[in-house]
Amino acid sequence: MIIVLLGQAFASWVVEAPPTPERAEANALTKAARSTGHKGRVVRRFVDGEGWEYVVRWTFEGAEEANMAAMALQQATGAKLSVTGEDGAPAQDAAPSPEPEAEQRDWMAEALEAHGAGATVLAEASTVRVVFTRELADGRVAGHELIRRGTDHRLTITGKKGDVKESVTVAAGEKAWLVADGKASDQDLQRTREKLESFAPQSLAPLVLALDRAIKEHPELEEMVAKGTAKVGGVACEVAGSKDGSTLVAFGPNHLIRRLSVDGGKRVYEFSDYKEVGGVMIPHTIVRTVDENQRDTTRIEKVELDVEVDGAGFSPPG
Repeated sequence: MIIVLLGQAFASWVVEAPPTPERAEANALTKAARSTGHKGRVVRRFVDGEGWEYVVRWTFEGAEEANMAAMALQQATGAKLSVTGEDGAPAQDAAPSPEPEAEQRDWMAEALEAHGAGATVLAEASTVRVVFTRELADGRVAGHELIRRGTDHRLTITGKKGDVKESVTVAAGEKAWLVADGKASDQDLQRTREKLESFAPQSLAPLVLALDRAIKEHPELEEMVAKGTAKVGGVACEVAGSKDGSTLVAFGPNHLIRRLSVDGGKRVYEFSDYKEVGGVMIPHTIVRTVDENQRDTTRIEKVELDVEVDGAGFSPPG
């Protein structure tokens, strides 16, 4: 470790881990450092002739604070850390860098660290039960209960306001059926599964509850650039997005996603009332706006993982 010289004067100090070509390694390092109470930031840098690399950095106001933190971080992570002034000058003499490096903030890595691996946690749960209310754009209000048991799904819809078609839809084993008005009817299994999955938590809160999967499937998310600042629901946010501006993401305090705008603003989601469930931060209020005027609100009342469910609800009607 490079120890800080307390006589040096810098506005702030940075503790930095050795670079790695694998973002997963950088993410693992930030998790290993959690026990110290210091939250790191994963930064992506391009090194000429070598390509992209990932670095974990922790920033502190004072030299003594940085030095003490570096010792704690090194003990927690086992990594060989360096301490430098904010302007990049080393706290002690070190070999000069051959060339300046381009630095790009890894917004998605920060968000994943804050939100947790929602797609993985939800997929690995043996059962998932989510209860929510949806307030539709036309004023109707419907209550929903979705239960997943393995690959089987059961959705119950009840009316709370306005003309709501009450029903129970089930996809279990090799069969699917709908019960409405006291009558049962067979349904197409594949289409029913797709419909029921659209009511799952990761579909109710797109991107937010599937960050780990989205990062793998959409590498363009790693190319996001800063787009300024904004307030979402009164919360000050940093905004980043794709270079063409078609996708914009607003990050609130602690890197939680507060707004997602896709297709050039044709669909906008706002997320609030975050609560932790099974190690994942889940927004319990989601407002979706389509084409700037069609607006609906989903209010999640309960999310339960690995709970016992009544098997009778997955049995075909007699």
